Amino acid sequence: MTRTLKCPVPPVPAEVRADNPGRLPLSILTYVLPSRYCESDRFTQLARDFFGKIPQRAEQVREICRWVDSALVYTPRATDFHASAWDAWQLRKGVRRDFTHLAIALCRALSIPARYVGGYAVGLEPMDFHACFEAYIGGQW
Repeated sequence: MTRTLKCPVPPVPAEVRADNPGRLPLSILTYVLPSRYCESDRFTQLARDFFGKIPQRAEQVREICRWVDSALVYTPRATDFHASAWDAWQLRKGVRRDFTHLAIALCRALSIPARYVGGYAVGLEPMDFHACFEAYIGGQW
């Protein structure tokens, strides 16, 4: 079964100061770097073209979430644990982990720190792991 899942985007104040990547705490700075599953360096131009003109950081993150939900199709078993954000982007389908990796990569490509958050979705039938992410905006996750 192929379907698109919509993740709720938590409310964030519309006006949030932009964090200067040069002034981020060292503990946060690592979350703007490319990683094995989130190759943000491969998405720099795409992120700038699609989201770079949005003036507010919080709105950039919201729009990235909306865009990822519309750009990928939720398809169970479309990828495995080896798949990265780039793989999901090329396939245009995946599971929540792939949606999350792509959103993180796009945030990081805009120098917005972002990190993976995994959990166990108890309300699903059957229960299963779930993936989402946090963005560091205005000095907080």
